[in-house]
Amino acid sequence: MSYQVGRVDCYYKLEAGLVGRVVSIDKDFDAEVNWKGLGKKWLLSKNLGQLGIGDMPLVGDFVRINETITYHYPCDLRRVTRLRLV
Repeated sequence: MSYQVGRVDCYYKLEAGLVGRVVSIDKDFDAEVNWKGLGKKWLLSKNLGQLGIGDMPLVGDFVRINETITYHYPCDLRRVTRLRLV
């Protein structure tokens, strides 16, 4: 792990079978979901196909992960609050 000022490693996994409710959708169509047992985490629009639904989910919809998704990337500390990553 490198230590750079203003950078942090962002990592979380959305396991297959995980269920949550969409609480917000941003301008890039990324969905913030309140996952059961995991809390609020972002589901990026590029991974919406792994929900097994045909349409874009709406705020208030329940969604289910069909294939495990792992997010692991360096991110800017200023965005950590927005992304709610720990």
